[in-house]
Amino acid sequence: MIMQNFEIHSNSYSLMVDVLPDEIIKTQHSHTYRNSIQIDVYASNRCLAFADLEEKICRLRSGDNWINLEGSIAIFIPPFSIVEWEVEKNKKYHWTCLMSTCEIPIEIKNHPVLLFQSIKCPTNILDVFKTINNLTKNGIPLVEKKPSSAIAIKAKKYLDSHFREKVMITEVAKNLKISRVVLSRAFTLNYGISLTDYRHRLRLFEALSLINKGTSITEATVSVGFSDSSQFNFHFKKYFSTQPKAFDVNKRNRARAFKSCFCFLS
Repeated sequence: MIMQNFEIHSNSYSLMVDVLPDEIIKTQHSHTYRNSIQIDVYASNRCLAFADLEEKICRLRSGDNWINLEGSIAIFIPPFSIVEWEVEKNKKYHWTCLMSTCEIPIEIKNHPVLLFQSIKCPTNILDVFKTINNLTKNGIPLVEKKPSSAIAIKAKKYLDSHFREKVMITEVAKNLKISRVVLSRAFTLNYGISLTDYRHRLRLFEALSLINKGTSITEATVSVGFSDSSQFNFHFKKYFSTQPKAFDVNKRNRARAFKSCFCFLS
């Protein structure tokens, strides 16, 4: 893939995006959070995040405990992980993130982990693997809240495998032989996010990953399970505070090609 770079601005963040070789998306965030509790879900993407944080402005949940984050940190978030943060509202945070759907070598552990250490941001897939390996060997494992609900775990596992399909939450409940009300309550208590919201975020990040690789917005919308473009646009705008076209690599390529052609003709 040819390297691309572009900026995106919304009312809550600024984002510099670099599309690197080996299906790696590098983003540099400048983000002001409106809510103190943040839940991150990245679908099939693996995420490496780096930051240098002030004292007492950010905490990360691990089990029933909260870890205070300060100084230089690095975090690895595997696919289909749910990560919960507590942040200071209306304060600007700066993050560098690498996202990829590439499979990691089987010998590297695939669980969320935190490392209090300054690490140089990788620029290629081999360095990404080395960095993840370093984190999983030397970092602090992040665990889910306990006691975990067996119902919620089963529901999450089912959605992780079937979120692209047009499956209703009532069907998930029926498959697990439980009422939708009980299932929804158990999932929200266990993960801090509703079943419906979790499925939306899986679809949104999966679609964003496809769009960043050059898939058209229409194809991405259908591929991840949204019923139509208006529904996709609504949820995308709600979560990312901008329209999908802001991330459209194909559109940017066409614009650059037109600009180059125009410059050549003139």
